Amino acid sequence: MIEWIHPGLILIFGSLFIPLISNRRVKQAYFVILPVLSLIDLILISKGFFGGVPSSHWSIDIVGYDLLLGRVDKLSMVFAYVFVIAALCMNVYALHINRDWEHVSAMLYAGSGLGVVFAGDLFSLYIFWEIMAWSSLFLIWFRGTRSALDAGFRYIMWHLTGGILLLAGILIHVQTTGSIEFVSFLDSWGSSM
Repeated sequence: MIEWIHPGLILIFGSLFIPLISNRRVKQAYFVILPVLSLIDLILISKGFFGGVPSSHWSIDIVGYDLLLGRVDKLSMVFAYVFVIAALCMNVYALHINRDWEHVSAMLYAGSGLGVVFAGDLFSLYIFWEIMAWSSLFLIWFRGTRSALDAGFRYIMWHLTGGILLLAGILIHVQTTGSIEFVSFLDSWGSSM
């Protein structure tokens, strides 16, 4: 049986090859193919091609905690389809743009959005959340105007504040429960009080 392929990682790692393609037409085709591959991957997951719909995959052990990059359920699949279809529409709309790193940032944003959707633990959620924030900052800055630079600076200041608060909440939750698992917080907090 083929191992489940994380659709977000298709976009994230696939984006790194965009600047290496010199032919403009090939680059445009590749830019559209990336979300199409993620969409095909999602369809295959839905149809059980990877041995049924996986509930959890891509677990990595780091300092005694299992980072779960892929937790699949019905709700995550709905949001994954939304992200991938939006990425496809965005890429078709942006085909006329000739800035490679802007395309890389857009695919990093979409791929990390899928990472957030499929995150099975709070630290994976936080990592993908941060990648989303920084890639969207670069999308704002790629506009190149003074107002875009100012807006990007305001955006990242708000995001840094929110990211610190999110990380503090995660650390408090881990300290209280001893778990980084991404579950219903009402259940876990009700049992710890």
